[in-house]
This record gives sequence, C-alpha cells and structure tokens, in this order.
Amino acid sequence: MLIRPISLLIALALITGCGALGGSEKQIIPHRGDLMAIGTGQLSFRAPSQGLASIYDVKSNMLIHTSAVGAGSVITINPPAGNITVTDADRSATQVVYTAIKLGREYEMTFLPTRAGEPLPRGTTQPY
Repeated sequence: MLIRPISLLIALALITGCGALGGSEKQIIPHRGDLMAIGTGQLSFRAPSQGLASIYDVKSNMLIHTSAVGAGSVITINPPAGNITVTDADRSATQVVYTAIKLGREYEMTFLPTRAGEPLPRGTTQPY
C-alpha cells in the first residue's frame, strides 16, 4: 500500500498540532479585586459593598467560584463541611454555593466592588 505524500503531511500536522494543544503549561488566571482572606482553614469575610466575591484554589491556580453579593453579605469557606456559603445580610439567609472544598488546600478570597448604582451582573449567584 502506498501512502500519499499529502496524507502523510496531514497526519504529521495533526499529531504536531494536537501535541501543542495538550502542553503542560497552565494559563495564569488573573485575580480580580482585593485580597480579603487566604489560608487553609475556615475563611470568611464580610462584603464591604455590593460586588463580586471570588474563590481561587492556590495550588491548582483555578477560579472555583464567583458570586454576586450585596453589602454586608458574609462569604465563608468551610473545609470540614466541604463547602462555600454566602449569607445575605438583607435577607438573613444562608445558601451553599459550592460543595467541592478540600481539606488542607489553600484558598484565596477576593472582592471586586461594583460601581455605585451599577446593577449586579445577570446570571450570577445571588442568595434569595
């Protein structure tokens, strides 16, 4: 059986291209907002204003959760329970927003305030 040169070139291009896509380099996720807490145990902070609260896994450099929150809301990482909760100050209600927190992992909590009078983004998590 004779392999056509064009078929060989296409096969080499696909193999080389696919190898480049699966490289071991990870993209850096830009952290947005002010650092509010960092650590391996239970962490929490009270939102100083309306904005976005984000949680990053430091070891994997992954953004694992972002919630739109109101002023006074408390965001908590609870490793023993394995979750992240948001307690809405206006409604006195707590909502579990993420359930894959791992014991011993280091997490960062950041907060990005929204501008005064700017509505929260649509489609974001907000306790009711």
